[in-house]
Amino acid sequence: MLRRLVTLAALAAFALATPAFAAAKAAKKPASTKKAASTKKKAVATPTATPVAEAVATPAPVKKGKALDRTFIKTTRAGWQEVVVGDKVIATKDNGKKVTGTIKEVSDYAIVIEPKGSDRVTIARNDLAQVFADR
Repeated sequence: MLRRLVTLAALAAFALATPAFAAAKAAKKPASTKKAASTKKKAVATPTATPVAEAVATPAPVKKGKALDRTFIKTTRAGWQEVVVGDKVIATKDNGKKVTGTIKEVSDYAIVIEPKGSDRVTIARNDLAQVFADR
């Protein structure tokens, strides 16, 4: 539970630091309301449309895949390891067998790997010794 809260806090900090959010924040600030010293001259209103305002109108594309599916799983040999859905890996089981394939799903308790040309393999975290990147 604490890990999920830390992840949520990190994602919120990243979202607040993005340029699109900063531009939206700048666009929401009210213009200053200073009165002119002379009543004889009228101030000419300038258009407030800027490229920043146009960028705010179009939402940023949502990244899918590696940015959102990054998580950690506890293994028996290597401890906590970061894994990403969609990455090609070599997973070593406690009994010495190796499974090479693409990560399809990751949870707190298991990892699902799909080897090339065969069915998906689910490995419980108690049986998972270590995960290596397959390059």
